[in-house]
Amino acid sequence: MSQVERNGERNEQHPVGTLFLTLLILIVIIGIWLTVYFDMLGRG
Repeated sequence: MSQVERNGERNEQHPVGTLFLTLLILIVIIGIWLTVYFDMLGRG
């Protein structure tokens, strides 16, 4: 399985699905971080 996945990554350097998932994960992480950050500011 790992060899097939690696070959797929080599053939398709930036699949649209992988790029979309990466951006989605980054947005979620940033959103959670900002929520915690503003919560800390609100508490003082």
